[in-house]
Amino acid sequence: MVKKTNNPSVQQFKDFLHRNPQLIKSIRSGNINLQECFEQFVLLGENDPVWEQYGQSAMEGNNDHNSKYEDEKKFSKWLDKISQLDLNHVEKHIHDLHGAIDQVIKVIDQYKHFTNGGNDRQSIQSGRDPFSFRIRD
Repeated sequence: MVKKTNNPSVQQFKDFLHRNPQLIKSIRSGNINLQECFEQFVLLGENDPVWEQYGQSAMEGNNDHNSKYEDEKKFSKWLDKISQLDLNHVEKHIHDLHGAIDQVIKVIDQYKHFTNGGNDRQSIQSGRDPFSFRIRD
């Protein structure tokens, strides 16, 4: 049977441990005794700098710091992936995409030719560049 505790400090300590997994690892590895940890928590509170030695700060404002750290970590991974890109390979894909778009435009022009009764012959034979645009003033 599990013994229920009505002591609010025990529940607060449990919540504190759940928010600080590094502290749990320190307890499991034997760096600190669970009873000693609970006593420090009751005496010092969760905002005391003593918790920083266990790899986690228990201060409430640390969530912003952790989210910033996670964002920096994701950004760093993203930059690593970009630095690993082979630009020649990317250029080849862009060239292939350009050719595919050109072919789609030619098919559309042919369809227009057949629906208009042959009035659009010049646009099919011109082989125009699909990425050349004129800017109107």
